[in-house]
Amino acid sequence: KKYGVPYIYDPGQQSTIISKNDLIEGITGARVLIVNDYELAMVQKKIGFTKKEILERVGMLVTTLGEKGSLIELRNPSQPPLVKGRRGGVMRFRIPAAKVKSVIDPTGAGDAYRAGFIYGLLREWPLEKVGRFASLVSVYTVEKAGTQTHAFTWANLRKRYQKNFSARL
Repeated sequence: KKYGVPYIYDPGQQSTIISKNDLIEGITGARVLIVNDYELAMVQKKIGFTKKEILERVGMLVTTLGEKGSLIELRNPSQPPLVKGRRGGVMRFRIPAAKVKSVIDPTGAGDAYRAGFIYGLLREWPLEKVGRFASLVSVYTVEKAGTQTHAFTWANLRKRYQKNFSARL
């Protein structure tokens, strides 16, 4: 914050032990707050903010919803490069979950989602594509035991993205 570096805040499992003031400090000014639905409820309970109040302090709120996909919400969609040509209000993107071949171990799915999300943001993809790509990357983790035992190729990603979302990667 001191040097104006944009950051993504993901309190994750630490949400229960981070102090109220530290959570508020981390959220305030973040380019993105990314949490799962349980973590969001824990954060809201601890800091006493509504989702609207959280969105007043962060540029984007990303909530992962497991097999229900994810929700991307922007407070100020005019901030480039996120969404061009839109101003004011809250913009919401419902992202469908990619289909899992078999659920072996959900550990690490949130980390994989975040990695895919960051990858898409850095390439300035449209947010729907960013969210779908993140969803797809996360299913590879769920299909293997362990948090870093999965692997994929660009060819596999492209094929599976097309199959899941009827769109090209």
